[in-house]
Amino acid sequence: MKRHSPDIRRLWPVPAALLLLGLAACTWQGLRQHDEGPRRLYVAGELSHVSDRAVVEAARPHLGADFFDLDLDAIRDAVAAEPWLAVVQVHRRWPDGLVIRVREHRPVALWGEDAVLAADGSLFVPRGPRPEGLPRLVGPEGSQARLRARLPELREILAPAGHGVAALGLDPRGAWRLELDNGLELRLGRTDIETRVRRFVEHAAPALGERLQRAAYVDMRYGDGFAVGGLRDTDTDRESENEQAA
Repeated sequence: MKRHSPDIRRLWPVPAALLLLGLAACTWQGLRQHDEGPRRLYVAGELSHVSDRAVVEAARPHLGADFFDLDLDAIRDAVAAEPWLAVVQVHRRWPDGLVIRVREHRPVALWGEDAVLAADGSLFVPRGPRPEGLPRLVGPEGSQARLRARLPELREILAPAGHGVAALGLDPRGAWRLELDNGLELRLGRTDIETRVRRFVEHAAPALGERLQRAAYVDMRYGDGFAVGGLRDTDTDRESENEQAA
């Protein structure tokens, strides 16, 4: 039996119109308009640490040229000078508009004294305070990717015991140190890092019990044991000192 194909030419106009509308919606979704004199400036992208106004102010000195004379590279560079911005794209929008698409860095850890490590491995120094609640990474220059890669597994090992990672350090000799969110330091050495953290959770912590509430560190570098030492300030100690001072 011979089958007849549908007349594509008769069906084409409706899908084409729908397609164009869909593309337009996707293209301009999320644009926020800012009228800057004769120029219409649109900012697109989710911003948490940078305001639309900061983007507009960075671009403003370059908006006076005619539509086709706008220096898009200069505008992009001016906006990208904001440290929190990872991606900046600038496009003309006919007849008198300019679209600036931005994406912020996604912070994953603090690095050194003033920098922030982003999810893509880049480092940046924000102009204001650094984000709170992020682990601190400390190590030789160029070791941030190695430190960052180790965080997820250490967090997974510690989570069942109710511990979090406050800081992770790597010294120039390759020895690792881990600070828990309660201030306790684990000395881990240069090898078998995950195994030693797991041994702390499964054996050392249960054996030490209440001693962990005051201990400054637990040394897990021993092949079949551990050592505990030092005293650390606890929240209770600090509250007591504040009351005495008052």
